[in-house]
Amino acid sequence: IKFADQARSLDLCLKALEVADNFLAPRGHFVCKFFHSDDYKTLLTELKKRFNQVEALKPDTTRKISKEIFLIGLGKK
Repeated sequence: IKFADQARSLDLCLKALEVADNFLAPRGHFVCKFFHSDDYKTLLTELKKRFNQVEALKPDTTRKISKEIFLIGLGKK
C-alpha cells in the first residue's frame, strides 16, 4: 500500500535518527532509506539540524519508477 509504506518510511527514518542522536559519535555519519513523499522536507530539515552536510542519493541500480532514495547525514554536530 503506497501511502502506508511512505508513512512508515518516515517513521522508521525518524526512529533511526533518534537512535543516532543517542549513540552516534560526534562527526559520525548516518544513512537511511526513504520512500519519497510530501514528508521529504520534514526529514531533510531534521537531518540538517543534526549534521553538517546532508545528501540525497538514488543509486543507478534503483528502478526509475521507484520512489526510494537514501538520505545521508555527514558529520554529526
